[in-house]
Amino acid sequence: MRRAAVVLNEGRRVAVVVGPGGAAASGQVVGAAELLGAGVAKTPLGRDVLPDALPYVTGVAAPSGSAVAAALLRECDTLLLVGAEDFAGRLLPGRGPRVISADPDTSARPAVRGASETVWLTGDVTAALDTLVPLLRRKRDRRWRTDVERAVGQWRAQGRRKASRFFGARVNPRSVVAELSARLPDRSVVVTDSGSALDWWTRHLELRTGMRASLSGHLGTPGAAVPYAVAARLALPDRPVVALIGDGALQANGMNELITVRWQLRRPARTPPLIFCVLNNGGLSRLTWERRSEAGDPLLAPSGELPRMSYADYARLLGLPGVRCEHPGEVTSVWEGALRSTGPVLLEFVVDGETPPDWASAVGAGKAERLFLPGIARRTLRRRIAAVVGGLFRTA
Repeated sequence: MRRAAVVLNEGRRVAVVVGPGGAAASGQVVGAAELLGAGVAKTPLGRDVLPDALPYVTGVAAPSGSAVAAALLRECDTLLLVGAEDFAGRLLPGRGPRVISADPDTSARPAVRGASETVWLTGDVTAALDTLVPLLRRKRDRRWRTDVERAVGQWRAQGRRKASRFFGARVNPRSVVAELSARLPDRSVVVTDSGSALDWWTRHLELRTGMRASLSGHLGTPGAAVPYAVAARLALPDRPVVALIGDGALQANGMNELITVRWQLRRPARTPPLIFCVLNNGGLSRLTWERRSEAGDPLLAPSGELPRMSYADYARLLGLPGVRCEHPGEVTSVWEGALRSTGPVLLEFVVDGETPPDWASAVGAGKAERLFLPGIARRTLRRRIAAVVGGLFRTA
């Protein structure tokens, strides 16, 4: 424990990544970050550990996560992992920072690639941080924290601008999640699938204290959103539940699970809303963008298309309320109506499948630029980030 404190106190640019194992220690994580002047990122399964309103929370640290979180990990010299068993070690550069990891047991230790030094704290995570935090010294130089907070503010403003753009008459999928985020009731539960809905859940959903969120660990189970939402409703019947689902995942197994939802209507119906939000883009959008960005944008339609159908009509066929939204101007009113409802409802948003996630290049732009290549000088890296993402850290 003393060695971990020495390493953290010596760090000039400290980052903290918190995962699901740190859920009970959120207060201690905030305390450590304040003392260390650190930026904080969350793993996908730790999405709800800290509220997104904290100005130094950089979003989700994942291969297709937040650009600010990626920059935080690339530029930090010291990294504190808190219960981050689903942390993707490949996010670190080849010659990584000094790493301190607090984990409940050895099986929960995350993969750490290329760390220059690793200190493992194994045991109760909350007790470990309760012991560690009093050993930390408050850093006088707060420039790193200032840079992080400025980057987070710019990144969130950029996200709001992207969500407000519409091309033609199609619904921007970013706006669907952004409009939900702005209207989420307190204590809501929001689950997502591993398709394109994951990108918008990661980018545009801002969680507040008391909200819950989940997805399939390591994206190992496509089609998990509908059964996860059913489980959330049965476990937490007094909370609003929202599932963000791609049309590919719904066709894979979610449509069958909706039969279970209909059967559960035998239970008391006056419950908070259980909303199944289907993003209908007519294809396997996330897989398509991965191929397009990796191979120079060859859109092979037959490999990514899905059978066309109306999911709202299918819900009504089962006896569930179904709403279909095809126009950008109706997104807000559709969400407001659904969030006032009780029990299950399916919302089908017909969205623009040509809207690229942040990690992919636009159509015709060729191979997606990799912003955080190992071996780039720090000044060059900052300039490249500033040019592409709007300026994350100071270029001076």
